[in-house]
Amino acid sequence: GLLIVNAGLPVGIAIVIGLLTGAVIGLVNGVIICKAHIPPLITTLGVQYIVRGMINVITKGKPVTGFPDSFLAIGQKGIGVVPYTAVIAAIVFVIAAFAFKYTTYGRKVLAVGGNKETARVSGINVDGICISTYIIAGLLAGLVGILTTSRLSSAQTNAGTNWEMTLIASAVIGGTSLAGGIATITGTLIGVAIMETLNVMTTLLKIDTYFQKIIVGVI
Repeated sequence: GLLIVNAGLPVGIAIVIGLLTGAVIGLVNGVIICKAHIPPLITTLGVQYIVRGMINVITKGKPVTGFPDSFLAIGQKGIGVVPYTAVIAAIVFVIAAFAFKYTTYGRKVLAVGGNKETARVSGINVDGICISTYIIAGLLAGLVGILTTSRLSSAQTNAGTNWEMTLIASAVIGGTSLAGGIATITGTLIGVAIMETLNVMTTLLKIDTYFQKIIVGVI
């Protein structure tokens, strides 16, 4: 947002830098977790606080607005009735599903998640695979940030706050094991659909926002 509005960079270049920024943050997470062996939950929460703090320092907590139509179109327009955001999400899901099912990289990720020592003696570069997953996660988080900014016409410092529980619940409901080694992209998609259906239903039924959180927590 700052690169487009304040620095005046072309939309394409700003998007690439935004994605790379997400990837670098993922790299930092990966190195701390996989090389220093700090628990993932502690590391990612700590880095999240640091990054949010940096964002607030840079922007002084103010949203960034005034984007060109070419950028806003990404989050607000689409192909016919299908939004571009849905198309991009579908592409990401297809790539991930293909990687897990048909590539050695996908099998290595599941192997490392299941048992690091077994993967290591099997000749897998455990640290390399581990760090790469955090880089991909950071890259995709950057993508979500860009899409959210475009959809809202504003880069907000508090965007994505409190999404963690919904995201984790979506994955777990879809069959992903928090212990590692078990995951399906189709299951994750179903988990996301269930959580979104719950959000839509509770909103249509005019259930209080606080009760919505209780429902998600119970599930």
